Amino acid sequence: MNKNTVNSIYKILSWAVVFFIPLALFTSILLFSFPQTILTLLDSFQIQHFLVLVILFGLCFHLRGKAGWLCGFSLTMVLFALPLASKWTGGFSTTNTLGGFIPYKDGFYYYNGAQQLLAGLKIPVDGLNGAFRPLFPGLLAVLLLFTRGNLLWTQSIVVGWAGFCCFWAAYQAKKFWGIWPAALFIVLLYSFVRTFIGPTLTELPSLAFSCLAFILLMRASRTKNTFDLALGGFLLVIAISVRAGAFFILPFLVLWVGWLYRQDKRLAWKRMGLFAMIFLAEYVLANFLFPHLVTAPGASTFGNFSWILYGQAVGGAGWTYHYQALGTNDAGLVMLAAIDKIIHYPQGMIIGSLKAYRDFFFPDSGNIFNLISAQSLISFILFWLINLGLMIWGLVQTMLKRDEPGNLLLAACFLGTFFSIPFLPPIDGGNRFYSGSILFIFALETLGLFSILQHFRLIRQKTEDSGIENQGWIRGFSTGMMLIILVAPLLILIIRPSLKIQSPQCPADQIPFSFYLNNGSYVDITPKATAQCGRVPQLCLEDFERNGRDKLNDDFFGKLVEWAGSTPGGIRLAAVNNLLTSGYFFAVGPKNLFSATNSDPLISGCAQNLHTQYQNVLWVKTINPL
Repeated sequence: MNKNTVNSIYKILSWAVVFFIPLALFTSILLFSFPQTILTLLDSFQIQHFLVLVILFGLCFHLRGKAGWLCGFSLTMVLFALPLASKWTGGFSTTNTLGGFIPYKDGFYYYNGAQQLLAGLKIPVDGLNGAFRPLFPGLLAVLLLFTRGNLLWTQSIVVGWAGFCCFWAAYQAKKFWGIWPAALFIVLLYSFVRTFIGPTLTELPSLAFSCLAFILLMRASRTKNTFDLALGGFLLVIAISVRAGAFFILPFLVLWVGWLYRQDKRLAWKRMGLFAMIFLAEYVLANFLFPHLVTAPGASTFGNFSWILYGQAVGGAGWTYHYQALGTNDAGLVMLAAIDKIIHYPQGMIIGSLKAYRDFFFPDSGNIFNLISAQSLISFILFWLINLGLMIWGLVQTMLKRDEPGNLLLAACFLGTFFSIPFLPPIDGGNRFYSGSILFIFALETLGLFSILQHFRLIRQKTEDSGIENQGWIRGFSTGMMLIILVAPLLILIIRPSLKIQSPQCPADQIPFSFYLNNGSYVDITPKATAQCGRVPQLCLEDFERNGRDKLNDDFFGKLVEWAGSTPGGIRLAAVNNLLTSGYFFAVGPKNLFSATNSDPLISGCAQNLHTQYQNVLWVKTINPL
């Protein structure tokens, strides 16, 4: 072999090691069972933890080339793995998960929407979140197909992928603003997303796509590359669509394009028109064409937006007020009522908007900088003031140094987010609404810190490339992710025709069922501690009951505790789609009655249909051979 061939092989192998070690660490942590004391420690994220992480990432970013990648990526994978591993060990039940990983409430509809697609069926109109935002169920369906229905592995892939994207975006920030601002940037990203690690929700993929968009758009701000700009815009459209967010970013992005390609101090109107059409086409593809192809007729994309708008129109009453006032959840009727209220009572929308801005910027549980578990009001206010100050100073810098690459891009994204706030009030979802755009606010803080350090000559701007970007990896990876979320779910619907299943004969007080039960898609709750319980999917009842965070308000959780304690051998719990009716249920029954296998995961039988306050339950009575 010649020298060039040897160098190429060495380069490939060295990068393989750089990726293998962090992923191996990530996997090892997920396989480890943590003591209860460690779980309690991991549940808290205070200002001192934030500062320690900034220092650790700063030290990693001081390393050059592959060593910097290996150190920083390893630290990122460890941080993203720990919250997931802690939830799996303790079997935590929250408003979003049961027993550590079973999707609950919002996540229940995303997950069952994905199961619907895997069964060759479109997401039904009453699929709620899955029908409102079908991009995420489509992505889940692809990953579940790849993992053979194993939800634990699927969650691992989503978390690991999000961690990788966050780290990659931070390395891009290092190129623009240097080591310590980049360290602040990635810790801010982690601080925001850590509470969403575990639940089957849209915030992780939204942030991940936002990170990829950030990399491409920041590169385009330097190179003016049309492909990077169009691809970055598409990824940003997906980011603010998979978790409905700050859509007003798009028109401001068009204005930025006009400035980027300006000549003789005049906006490039032709370029603006071209990219306005490109962004519009991307928006229509992601939010109209794709949902039309994967949801049943009558489903309304972002249908729950009308609920939010009505709450704002009456003065910021919240997204549930529409039902109290109108007695209906029909998205069309609620939207008409909201528009009528805005026309005849405009001050209501003004009041609601002012409340939204107050909640977004001022210290409260819903503000954009609610990122730490504050030990005291002083530390909470101090953290808020520092972040707000850095953001404002960064925004000032985008105006003072608007000729610097990327600066006006950040300003445009901030303005798009700012004007979206009245329609994404924190009262309805805290800062989670902004998972697709919050990165750009954190980037403003990063720019603000860079400006301060540069003023005191404590830092110099870095322009080195990381090596991996020079080979076009970002374009290939981003294009692949775009195809996975937009094209692959359509292929699943084509290649997996719906099954014709014979309905079992059941007693009059029971209903027939047929659903898939794969390994890694259920949890067992055992009444007595044994060597076989203590970590998902085998949980001890004592741990399950102790780690229920919403047990005082959740009657379904209380029923699960009751059933597990009174059933010999314990119970098995899964979120399922009854293929005979396309209905979404929680399947519960004696653990020893039915089993799961990847070789034949479809099971049928008879069940008693039980109801709690909000949940429909199939209590499995008998299993019939297929």
